[in-house]
Amino acid sequence: MTIIRRLTHEYRQRRFAILFYSLLLTIGVAPLLHAFGFDLIQGFLALNLVAAALGATGRRGLGMLVLAALFGGARLAGAAFGAQALFTVSEVTWIIVGFFAAFGALRYALHRGPVNREHIYAALSVYILIGLVFGIIYILYERIWPGSFVAISDRAAFSFSRAVYFSFVTLASLGYGDILPVNEAVRGMAILEVVGGQLYLVVLVARLVSLYRAQERHQQ
Repeated sequence: MTIIRRLTHEYRQRRFAILFYSLLLTIGVAPLLHAFGFDLIQGFLALNLVAAALGATGRRGLGMLVLAALFGGARLAGAAFGAQALFTVSEVTWIIVGFFAAFGALRYALHRGPVNREHIYAALSVYILIGLVFGIIYILYERIWPGSFVAISDRAAFSFSRAVYFSFVTLASLGYGDILPVNEAVRGMAILEVVGGQLYLVVLVARLVSLYRAQERHQQ
């Protein structure tokens, strides 16, 4: 029991670092594996949920673990029975958990106190979570309104990986133009993502600099 408590304590001391690297694996390694024919993004998304849930405390953490289990169960059942409704349930579940994980990480990153590595990891995790949440929202839009996105380079289906790719291109305001939203609702969502992403970076940098300066003044 002492070992479990110690491991739990150690995990929570580094929970945002672990969450950040699991998210980084999702957006970096999963697309690379997909290019070689291994579609493991769902597994990486499940890993993100577990990392986010284990880092939470109290009822919120328990609720996130339940939702993470629901995501995995619905995903497996959907793949086994070919039921699109179950895929939709799993995606909505991920959006809910991603939202709560981003909120918790943002609250930690911006709260008063010494600025350390966990603050930085928490802030970075929020940014990646935003991109993933919007990516899943885009795939839901495409499922509800087929043809909401048009790929200029080819006619391949708007897959999960492409939705995440489009989301991060939008969030970073790169605007490659290889995938275009043609539905007005999706265009509005893309505008919300790019504006929210830019405002987040501005506010985040200002807040962290303010906290760091306050920390320096306190130490003098």
